[in-house]
This record gives sequence, C-alpha cells and structure tokens, in this order.
Amino acid sequence: MLIDDIVRYLAYLKNDCHLSVSVHFRAERLAALPGELLLALIPYNRHENPYCMAVKKDKTHACLLSQKEILSGEGVPCFRICHAGVYEHITPVLVEEETVGFIAVSGHRKKDSLPPVKDGKLWETALSDAPFPEARIAALIPPLQHMLSTLFSKYARGEGDEFGLWLTYIHDCRGSVTLDALCDRFHRSRSYISRLFNERAGTSLSSYCNHLKLLDAEALLKSTRLSVTEIAYAVGFGDTSYFIKLFKEKQGVSPLSYRKGI
Repeated sequence: MLIDDIVRYLAYLKNDCHLSVSVHFRAERLAALPGELLLALIPYNRHENPYCMAVKKDKTHACLLSQKEILSGEGVPCFRICHAGVYEHITPVLVEEETVGFIAVSGHRKKDSLPPVKDGKLWETALSDAPFPEARIAALIPPLQHMLSTLFSKYARGEGDEFGLWLTYIHDCRGSVTLDALCDRFHRSRSYISRLFNERAGTSLSSYCNHLKLLDAEALLKSTRLSVTEIAYAVGFGDTSYFIKLFKEKQGVSPLSYRKGI
C-alpha cells in the first residue's frame, strides 16, 4: 500500500539520512483520510527536535499560526526561519494546485545567534549550526512529495469525520488534552467521545495521549541530558513516578536504562 511506502520512506529519511523531517496538513484534509491511514501518518505530524518540542509546549498557538501562513503561501519550495528562530526548508504538497500540506526539514539555527524564546540550553545543544544539507534535500524530498500528493488526491476535500478532527486536534496539542476539553471543543458528550475513540483508535483517549507523551520522552532521552524529572514535566506528566511506571510498561526498562542502552 502507498501509506506503507510513505511511512517506510519517512523512517529512512530520519534514521538513515539523519534528516529532521515532519509532514503537516490541513486539518480537514487529514480528517478526510480513512482511520487506518490517518493513524499511520499523523505520528509524523510533529517536530521531534527537543527545542521545537519545548517551544510547542508553551507556544502551540504560534506554531499553528505559522503552519497556516505556510499553507496560504505561494506553494513553492523555500527556506525560512520560523517564529522560534529555527531554519527550515519547506516543500509544499499540492493537489490540483491547492496546497494541502507541506514537508518540513528543520533542526538548524544560525551560528552564534541567540534564542528568540526561552530554553537557551536546548537552543545550543539540540539545534545544529552546520550548513543546511541542500543537496540531500533536493534529492530526497521530491519522492516523498510525490507520494503524499498521490495519497491525498485519492480522498476528496471535505469536513472529514469526527474522529479525524479529534485526532488532529490532539496531535496539535501534543497529547495534553483531557476528555472534558475534547467534549467542550467538539460539543459532544463524554460517553460519545469515549466510545467512538475506543472503537476507532483501539484504546482510550488517556492512553493515546500518554502514548504521545512517551514518544516525546523517548526523543528527549535520546538527544538531551535532561533529568528524568525534567523530561517527565516537559512532556506533560505531573508525577515522575507515574511517568517512570508507564515508560517501563512500554519499553521494558526504566528511562535511565533506556538512555544508557542507546
């Protein structure tokens, strides 16, 4: 299936080519995908860089405004500096001349520059000041652009089903969403959202949100020297012991053992 090729290629870009790649789409376009395709693609709708994760936690609204600005642009590849001061290369994904999304290659900062927002330590350690890999981007991103355009051309533009809209909202908030907040946002009852979410995602809302937080924790353990307590707080857990318990259940080892085994 095409979605399998897309996911494999995204993993290749990340693991073998060492590119910080993410894909972002209009909410209604994501929501129009069948549930299994949405669940496969949406994990890549995020910046894994620790600095960007920290900014997103405090400035989600600014990140979403930045995405809307790109989606309403001219639809041509470009280099830019985002609101958090990070260099990124943007490749639009087009369907019938409409920009339905974009591919971002990021993780770079201007050498010897100062962070425009807080988290100066992450600014220096988590972002690269090496030249942007323009030649690799020019060679490696177009195949992904073509596959994504083909995928989205198969599904008509529309409002999408409720589950898709919920999922895009949850990912925009990086898992920091309660059932009550989702009910208020979409004007549905607790029982309705709980039932439908379990049916479509195969797990509860709280478990899915914890899964997203643990993904962020894994990225921070791999790329920073933040303490376990600092990481637990950074990804949205107020209780370090609970975070460690969930992490062990998922990985089979403690956060510290996971870091040492990398």
